[in-house]
Amino acid sequence: EARASSLVDTLRRGAAELTARGEELEDELGEYVGGTRGVCKMRDLAKLMQAQRLEVVAHENGSASLLRRRDGKEPHYTDKITEEGFHYKSFAVQKACTNVFRGGMDDIVAGAAVAYRSAFKRGASDVDTLVAVSSAVRRRCLDVPACKKEQNLLGRTSSKSRSKVVGGVGSGKSSSGTEPGARVERPSKAGKKK
Repeated sequence: EARASSLVDTLRRGAAELTARGEELEDELGEYVGGTRGVCKMRDLAKLMQAQRLEVVAHENGSASLLRRRDGKEPHYTDKITEEGFHYKSFAVQKACTNVFRGGMDDIVAGAAVAYRSAFKRGASDVDTLVAVSSAVRRRCLDVPACKKEQNLLGRTSSKSRSKVVGGVGSGKSSSGTEPGARVERPSKAGKKK
């Protein structure tokens, strides 16, 4: 959801450019952002994860969670994944992004296109247009199977567990032996610290 939200302004700008050129939004907007491959560039994902202080934490049962660091330290992610410099946490983030957007990019882009077109037709301000596109992107993202699974996971966990586990299963100790959530907290839905 964080990556989809981070694309809102790019989608709005793309829709404005394509509309000005008289091109069809649904056909071209996905290409404007680079498709799934462009959306899941590791350099962009690393910046997003670091800015939000989100860290991949592995658990003994083989699952992993995204947890927000509270200690002020920035988690490490690589800009590029290579055989020589393989970084498993970066790979996990990129793989998850690719899986989410491969299955939902068209729906998210279609929602953004419809919202932009509607705002454009009614003469909405830039801010109102951005809000409309953002709302559509978030709504469509929640229809993507991976987002549904995350929401179901969060809905089924107790409030105590929910503060520790995000996007993974289990709340046991991490592979480093520390409790998940001991140094980190779950990001809020708006992406702000609690």
